[in-house]
Amino acid sequence: MKTRNLFYRALTIVILVALLLSQGATTLARPTSPDVFSDNPMVLAASVLFSDDFSTDKGWTNQTSGHFYRDATNGWLSWHVHRSTDEKYYIPIGPYSGDFRLEARLKATYWAGNCDFYFGLAEDMSGSWPTGAFVSFGWFGAGVGNRIVPRITFSDGTPPVGWDAGDPSTYINYNLNSWYRIVFEIASGTWTITVYDESESQVDQLTGAMPSTHTGYYYVMLFNPYDGDWPTGDGLFDDLVVESVGAVFDFKVEDVWWSPDPPVAMSDSTIYVQVRNVGSADYVPTTGEYAVGVKLIDTDKDPDDYWYYRFPGSGVPPLSNNETWTFFINSFWFTRPQVDQIEITFFPKDSDSNTANNVRTENIAIQPASESLLDCLSLLLDVVTVYATTHGVSISALQEISTNFILTLAKVGEAVIKDLNFGRNSGFWSQKGSVIVNILQLRHSVSTGKA
Repeated sequence: MKTRNLFYRALTIVILVALLLSQGATTLARPTSPDVFSDNPMVLAASVLFSDDFSTDKGWTNQTSGHFYRDATNGWLSWHVHRSTDEKYYIPIGPYSGDFRLEARLKATYWAGNCDFYFGLAEDMSGSWPTGAFVSFGWFGAGVGNRIVPRITFSDGTPPVGWDAGDPSTYINYNLNSWYRIVFEIASGTWTITVYDESESQVDQLTGAMPSTHTGYYYVMLFNPYDGDWPTGDGLFDDLVVESVGAVFDFKVEDVWWSPDPPVAMSDSTIYVQVRNVGSADYVPTTGEYAVGVKLIDTDKDPDDYWYYRFPGSGVPPLSNNETWTFFINSFWFTRPQVDQIEITFFPKDSDSNTANNVRTENIAIQPASESLLDCLSLLLDVVTVYATTHGVSISALQEISTNFILTLAKVGEAVIKDLNFGRNSGFWSQKGSVIVNILQLRHSVSTGKA
């Protein structure tokens, strides 16, 4: 009786396939490339407040008795600091009252005694010491030598941020006659100084909390204050960039679940993904586009076996700080009961400030499909594959089959050709591998792959 039912079922499917191939139906769109768009590196929203590579005259005010000057031939600033001279070299930028990032390249060529070349953003230049946020590039005795330290001063009487000659963790050493790129940033109540050598390797980093705030920054300033002492120093300064650093949004994949739970192999399931904006700024969509990666993992294998899918999407809504958004993937088939983990990765096209938290992994238990369903689906693939092979059906003709029908075949074909054996001769399936692979290539705008 079972054999007769299968025969009639097979005959019905052959007729259905013939009708579809002869009449044509909805054309299936080409699959989306796996690289819908690349994941975004960590970036901060920034705009340039001021920059100078000293190849041209930007209009700096020079109150250094000629000790600082632009070397037009080499395209850099040459400086000579002398503690017996009050030296100021500055240009207005403001007022600017937000977070900032300042970077420049420096080289010291000579030091005679304790001396400093200061650079940064000034709040007020009227006193003997300007208030603002600065980096000291200099030399100090007592076994310290060439060193880079913060010098952040305040108008409200708060003690300045400085350093301790007895604590090497509070300063960064460097070598004479070598270029260094120094990045100085104040953001979200924290100051940071990061130093890179000529090969762009990080030398060291200093960081700390801001004990107070500035009302605003009015000048980019290079200086050495007068104190009547004799030490001097010489060096070069170049490639200055000052950027505003704004608040940033940050997507986090906070939760993943599915329905039904547990899912049943070879049956439709819906995967839900909840994303939260955990950043310091609202998300206002530029494109609203994204991709979502679904990685199904079999941890019993060594190394882990996995299958990966990537879906394109759009429509990410505006999200204020701490607001969530949930989207779903419909009609997903868990074709392999041996899978025990699912990993979801969210790839927003709009730049995300931190992509490390865009992924979430959950354990999953998949219920095997019923024997009757497996037998029916296997027979379906048998018949269509044989029909296509014997009738010389080309891949272009297969594209005319209805979307749902191709989707079914693709899912079944993928399940059969990738590790599952429904009691049939594996050689039988491999003989039709080329046709099955062609069907897989049409799969519902989803790129699949296996490492």
